[in-house]
Amino acid sequence: RNNKPETRKCSQLSPLQAQLSDMLSQHADMKHVAQKAFVSYLRSVHLQSNKELFNVNAIPHDALAVAWGLPTLPRLRFVDAPTQKAKNVPYAMREAAKEKEKAAGDVAA
Repeated sequence: RNNKPETRKCSQLSPLQAQLSDMLSQHADMKHVAQKAFVSYLRSVHLQSNKELFNVNAIPHDALAVAWGLPTLPRLRFVDAPTQKAKNVPYAMREAAKEKEKAAGDVAA
């Protein structure tokens, strides 16, 4: 029995990201499973209670998706998205929000 670790030349090693990407582009079902696993992993990080250690917004999502062999970033509904202007909000609610912002600005000044 040989207990020596096997060594290989760098030229013999192939990049795993390219192989994963090729495999996922050929098999749609595997791509779907990889996307679900990616979202599940980030959701588990998001649900951890220690936010200083487990900050999902500190993880580079695009780079992680590429490392997993995903060509595009799956939709992450639980990650803080950039604030967008709310549509179809009743006038009274918009005015109340404006008054709150104005009052908070007056207190800070």
